[in-house]
Amino acid sequence: MRKFITIVEDAQSSPTYLYHGTSSFKWNSSIKYDGLTPQGGSGFKWLFLTDKISEAEGYADYSVELDSDREDEEDIEDNAPVLLRVRFNALDSSKFGPDDYELDTVVSRKSDPRLARYTSWTQVPWQVSLQTVNQITYAGRIPPNLIELLPFPQ
Repeated sequence: MRKFITIVEDAQSSPTYLYHGTSSFKWNSSIKYDGLTPQGGSGFKWLFLTDKISEAEGYADYSVELDSDREDEEDIEDNAPVLLRVRFNALDSSKFGPDDYELDTVVSRKSDPRLARYTSWTQVPWQVSLQTVNQITYAGRIPPNLIELLPFPQ
């Protein structure tokens, strides 16, 4: 029990910023006006956030790839990866949750001793998710006034 408490206490040091990677198409068509809105295809409605810029860069690149596969959208020719930054303390921490994708893999492989006591990613506190896979979910809308557009590294 003490070991678990130590892990959660260590994870309590909150980052200053969280990042989200997306595409310029999504930024220009909705995010800069409506903010980030949770989405999900399997019944879950979350935003995915990370405390590592490099993780957000990877998801931004992936978002551009996904957009290029869409046949129903026009004007995606100049689509580019976009990095967004949000102040951690501006968000409602009661809406944070563990990451479902990366964390699920790590928990199922039992590859990280900090996650040994969990049998499912759903049991992992968001603080431990952020500490182990640098990603969390957010079950709420982030309004545009809380979002900062960052230059994407070339």
